[in-house]
Amino acid sequence: MTIAAADPQPGTGTLAESLKSLCEGYRQTKQLLNKQITAVIGNDLHKLNELIREQTEAYDDLQNSEEQFRSQLVQLFQKYYPDHEHPSLKKVIDAVEGPAAELDDLRENLYTEIDKTEKIRSALVQLLEFASEYNRDTIATLSNLTGGKAESYNPEGKVERGESASIGLNRKI
Repeated sequence: MTIAAADPQPGTGTLAESLKSLCEGYRQTKQLLNKQITAVIGNDLHKLNELIREQTEAYDDLQNSEEQFRSQLVQLFQKYYPDHEHPSLKKVIDAVEGPAAELDDLRENLYTEIDKTEKIRSALVQLLEFASEYNRDTIATLSNLTGGKAESYNPEGKVERGESASIGLNRKI
């Protein structure tokens, strides 16, 4: 059984448009992650917060694109493959009349963008973990310089002196 590549669902566009939208969403996410890495390295907390806000908005858009794509895929499967339980993009592409090669290229591009985005996300996570560990070590070093003594304020606003480990010092700062 074959289906048309431009078999749109009401109000959702074609499968090719959905794949293009997903590719663009992942490209945008990848760019924002790279900018976040630069902001972390540059110690620009204001820029990092701004980029995180942008990332949240981009993530919402990407989720909408994914939902639209899933909806199209499920509808096409229900219509043309009623006996199959698990929708497959590859199966839909194999059944398409016309520009199946374009859809296959878009599918490969999507997989590539997802893979690149995941690698950059992983690098950002590792960088943030390193920065966090570095900060913990710095605070521990500062705590050792004071002989483990630290001042803090109690709920009444009075100064308290005492020994503290770096975790306690972290919580007080």
